[in-house]
Amino acid sequence: MMYMKRSQFRPEQNEEARHTLRSSFSARLLLVLLLLGMFLHQTVLAEKCLYISSYHKGYAWSDGVERGVRSVLEGKCEFKQFDMDTKRNKDLEYKKAKGLEAKNLIDSWQPDVVITADDNAAKFVIQAHYKDHTIPFVFCGVNWTVKEYGFPYSNVTGMVEIAPIPPLLDKVIALQESHERAIYIGANTLTETKNLARFQKATERVGIQLDSRLVNTAEEWLVAYRDAQKYDFIIRNRESDGIHIPIIALTADVQKGVQEQCSIAGMDDYLSKPFSQNDLQAVMKTWLPEKDKEIDFV
Repeated sequence: MMYMKRSQFRPEQNEEARHTLRSSFSARLLLVLLLLGMFLHQTVLAEKCLYISSYHKGYAWSDGVERGVRSVLEGKCEFKQFDMDTKRNKDLEYKKAKGLEAKNLIDSWQPDVVITADDNAAKFVIQAHYKDHTIPFVFCGVNWTVKEYGFPYSNVTGMVEIAPIPPLLDKVIALQESHERAIYIGANTLTETKNLARFQKATERVGIQLDSRLVNTAEEWLVAYRDAQKYDFIIRNRESDGIHIPIIALTADVQKGVQEQCSIAGMDDYLSKPFSQNDLQAVMKTWLPEKDKEIDFV
């Protein structure tokens, strides 16, 4: 998700680019699930379905994938989920151990199909233990290339995620008069490292200086975001730890449809000017964590 300086933000000018970003995950997941549906149809019957997440419950990205998978499969097969929890536990030996734990579950439960999400499940489960196996695997959440995992295998199918970086940069250059300096903010994960490398190559080609901050906590993310205000625009990816940082738009535009435009632009909520302290307090309390809702606004 890209952000321009607030003073130059115009929802109506940015709608197409924002909608592309906001819709990309839903479209990719839908295609994966359609692919899975065709895959299961061809095998006639899948009585047992195992879903392996590289991360943990409560991480927003993983929760979104889980909701999509469950919405398609629950009620159609016996469904189990295994969370590798490799975002919070990044040690190599831990990842290998979780891959082996997943293997033990697969070998004992004997699912008819295994769905994996993100890179660590592909690397430490499929590549490590199930190349050209009799059990079929469907992967999602692998970015840019599967060459490092040796795919395709005879028993593996899925989708590779490709972000539309050049069109996004073209939009920024067209809409933002000053666009020489940018910063990339994302979580300190393998996926984000791969994304950053692609953005670095793309920005270099068009003469944009790109700095970066890959963070481990929501607090680090907030510090990075505050520091980023000196840049011409921000490339903002998933927040760390699955904790969503709400963004509230302040606008003088009261025309019909402005709330939808703000939502498409990546905002969580909005206030139209003029607004009172009570109006601001009400919106803030909607998005604050429960422990912070008693803060006295002055």
